[in-house]
Amino acid sequence: MFRKKEPFLAALLAVPLLVHAAIEMEVREETAPNLLKNPGFADLRRPRYLPEYWTFENCSRKAGFEYNFPNGEAYLFTSGRLFGYLVQSGIPVEEGKTYYVGAKVKLTTTTLLWIATPDYRDNLDQQNHPRSNTNFFACLMRPEQGKELFAELRYFIRPELLRPFGADEWNDCDSEFTVPVGKGVKTYTYRIGSLGGAEGWIRVKEPVFRLAERRVHLTIRGRGVASLCLHRDNGVVIRRYPLDEAAEVQEIDLILPSTIKSYYVEVSTLENGKIRRSL
Repeated sequence: MFRKKEPFLAALLAVPLLVHAAIEMEVREETAPNLLKNPGFADLRRPRYLPEYWTFENCSRKAGFEYNFPNGEAYLFTSGRLFGYLVQSGIPVEEGKTYYVGAKVKLTTTTLLWIATPDYRDNLDQQNHPRSNTNFFACLMRPEQGKELFAELRYFIRPELLRPFGADEWNDCDSEFTVPVGKGVKTYTYRIGSLGGAEGWIRVKEPVFRLAERRVHLTIRGRGVASLCLHRDNGVVIRRYPLDEAAEVQEIDLILPSTIKSYYVEVSTLENGKIRRSL
């Protein structure tokens, strides 16, 4: 059900972290498979020369869009004030499960990742809480907003820690949602494209729609580790794991419910109290 991350990322995650002179931690992470077909935008099909399994929805029903698909990414140009999306429909889901949706994006015009199911409408708001889980804006990016936020926040946060989105860097456009239970929801539609912004372009790569849950395999090397706690980033304990203080190597499988949310583990040692490791 789950697959390993890309080799280069898995290699980074698998590098042992020396958290104490006598204790090492090694982390391996697996994510669920991508439910989107052809996320590399390959195999263009006539008559519109769109990648297999993808369509283009020109909601404005006007001329002014151009698209192509070089090197595994999608490039969409808009002449301005137009609404249009690359679309994949019929993505299968399970009731009650939480899913992660996203893509890497560069942009010079307003960009929207829009997720909806044709099976049911909960009639909640698309952007404000309580937010809809059946028809919602997963991510809305405006280039002018990115610049404005960067200009303001750089006085409070070190500029090297900020990454304004725009034309120069790939940025994550993502969100998570939970499928309603008992409403007959079986599929969703993934849309990403232009939300009526100025003339410009959008570049998209690595689109994804998958279960949000992550599996982490943690290997602890070194004696004297008494216990391990899995925490949310706000400090709330999710689960405690008793460990064998005399064991040289111990292995634990963790289930992290979210891709977007942050977690950490904290191990208690006999000699030096607690040691923390972010996940």
